[in-house]
Amino acid sequence: MKQNRHFSFYMEVMIMLVVFIAVIVNLSRVFTLSRRQSWQARQLSDAVILASSGAEICASCRSEEELLELLQDAGAKRSDAGITASFNDRFEMDPSGEMIMEIGWLPEGEKFVETPISISCNGTEIYTLNTGHYLGGGQP
Repeated sequence: MKQNRHFSFYMEVMIMLVVFIAVIVNLSRVFTLSRRQSWQARQLSDAVILASSGAEICASCRSEEELLELLQDAGAKRSDAGITASFNDRFEMDPSGEMIMEIGWLPEGEKFVETPISISCNGTEIYTLNTGHYLGGGQP
């Protein structure tokens, strides 16, 4: 009778240990996924901020050459997509930065320019903003 009691106690301890390990494994999986999603959300937020800054820069320019000159500190150069510039994680112009902004300059008539802006990091496109602005003053 006494031996049966010991067996039951050890069996309960083993079951509790297995349940405890299963809970720890599942919680560590949840925290890992949460950290990954948090990193992706931060990266997307940074890309949105950088794209909106790029749209403001484009709105201040009257020509593609002027845009190229404004982004000179970012190592701006012409590419097939338009103008490519690099930024670091503090949104500062940095020719060796990880975040790449590609700005297209697509004139539509004499007074309007469409400027699609895409942000990529480490070769992966994160965010695209399609925008445009009117050139010159007066009525559009």
